[in-house]
Amino acid sequence: MNNKTLVSLTVAILSVLIFVGLVFYKVEHVEPMPAVTIDISNQPKIGSGNIVMVAFEDMKCTNCKVYNDKLYSYIKSAYVDTKKATYVVIPLAFLPNSAPAGNAALCVFHQSPALFFDYIDHLYRHQPDEALDWATSDILLNFAEHVTGINLGSLQECMEQHQYYTQLQQNLSLASHIMGDTVQTPSLYINGRIVSPLTKEEIDRMVAESRNLE
Repeated sequence: MNNKTLVSLTVAILSVLIFVGLVFYKVEHVEPMPAVTIDISNQPKIGSGNIVMVAFEDMKCTNCKVYNDKLYSYIKSAYVDTKKATYVVIPLAFLPNSAPAGNAALCVFHQSPALFFDYIDHLYRHQPDEALDWATSDILLNFAEHVTGINLGSLQECMEQHQYYTQLQQNLSLASHIMGDTVQTPSLYINGRIVSPLTKEEIDRMVAESRNLE
């Protein structure tokens, strides 16, 4: 092999190595999705940490039940109770006949903010099948009977007046502005960036990343 051939071969090998290195660099250094601004005023929240987690949920959503059973309990113990995060729920009502359930949850929130999470926890643990038209006043009041401190008379009046249907519509408009044409629940945002995939590992990774940027 002459020197010219050796040089050409060396250059070719180096070019391949550089290309492969750039590919792996791009894979390992994927730019995060840009953060969005989410108005959380007048929404149910718990905790006082600097990291802000915002969950969009529909009270009839089966996947929201699974999320609350598995991931919310972890988020609360790992990040809310330890004062690392503030957790916000933005109730939506876009599934068929889910508005009464979303309205009832907001009625409880505006009656006593501290009881909102107890109420939706009981609702999710006893949530009937999503396909059923179960979000009736009787069932929603029955759920409230199992949460100490809720004024049932005020709740019933609030539900009958559809008092927070406007807020539900505003929440849906907010979700549509953020998510585009496809609104999905549950959707979780950490400091304005969506958690995808919605797993414990990704939540932990994004929290660690957020804390490194502080």
